[in-house]
Amino acid sequence: MPARLATPVLTLCLAGAATAVWRLLYPLTDWAGVALGLLALLVFMSNWQVGITLHRARLQAALQPDSPLRHWLTGRVRTFLSAFAFACAFLVLAAAQVLEADPLELTLYGVLTGLTALTTCGSRHILLRHLRPPFAAAAAVTLSTLICGLIFTPLLFVAAWTYKSFPGEIRGAATLAEAALAGLRDLPPRGGWIAEALAPIRAFEAAKLWLATRAAWAGWGPLLFAAESAVFSFVLARAAALMSLIVASTAGSKDP
Repeated sequence: MPARLATPVLTLCLAGAATAVWRLLYPLTDWAGVALGLLALLVFMSNWQVGITLHRARLQAALQPDSPLRHWLTGRVRTFLSAFAFACAFLVLAAAQVLEADPLELTLYGVLTGLTALTTCGSRHILLRHLRPPFAAAAAVTLSTLICGLIFTPLLFVAAWTYKSFPGEIRGAATLAEAALAGLRDLPPRGGWIAEALAPIRAFEAAKLWLATRAAWAGWGPLLFAAESAVFSFVLARAAALMSLIVASTAGSKDP
């Protein structure tokens, strides 16, 4: 297999394996969350590496070599908080979306992951001809996230809006609060930290479906579906881009 295809394939295999474990074991145990947790850890580590190396490169260009500010403007706290917040957002959104997804949506998630990883590797290879490595990596992540996020937002919206089922419990709810409570009934009866983390998203999902079935709120249904598709499309695209960088680094891939 060509070296430049190995990274996207490995990235897709990691994401696919974690998704399969999560979907299969979620009804049985909270330990299923470890699979997606490992993906989130990879995303965090890659985000940290990209952010901290970029910050150091900027400091090197901006500060004099003997400036004492180098010891204070490390960027560690800001980079850590940014990477941690994104990893948590990715973990919660991916956990909820993957559980609710039908085969078509799962296929789109897989294609989005693989294509973003491929775009990241290709764009980084090209950008390294013009930019130093820290800037090339950061620009490749941003560029591939924007391109693939924009392409897949309408695709995910059409898949969700056209093929989404509307459970009778939610359709028959008299109020928005009642619909949200109906959505919470799908959580595992054992409770646990996963149920607590997914509860707000399940309630939002049920409320979104309820609004889409009400004539008075008909205009809000497509808007909520579109917003959700856009958010997850860009979050998944950035996560896939970051995972591809750390997979390439771990596999020892080198660009000229």
